Amino acid sequence: MKRAAPKAVRRKAAEAPRLSLDSIVDEAIRLLGDEGLDGVSLRRLATRLGVRAPSLYWHFPDKAALLSAMMERIFDESLDSVPAHAHWRDWMRAFADALWQKQDSLRDFN
Repeated sequence: MKRAAPKAVRRKAAEAPRLSLDSIVDEAIRLLGDEGLDGVSLRRLATRLGVRAPSLYWHFPDKAALLSAMMERIFDESLDSVPAHAHWRDWMRAFADALWQKQDSLRDFN
């Protein structure tokens, strides 16, 4: 016969924050802005998200994978911010400027 989990365990599970790749990367970029690149760790990120570090390994196998996702987000946001241009060179300049501005706004990238 299966026994139900104690109420405290069920309540704790229900109160645990939902993690998604987007929410983790969002918070990691905020952590980067607050503490710099050396301050970004899975343990610090987990604390900020209100979870334990091992739960982040479900989404990212290691810090390098997290950093890669952060850089991809920064690149994508820069790319998405560039409007269409008649000439590819004008678009490329606008993209370079958008990427520069995004990186300049982040600690340790400027």
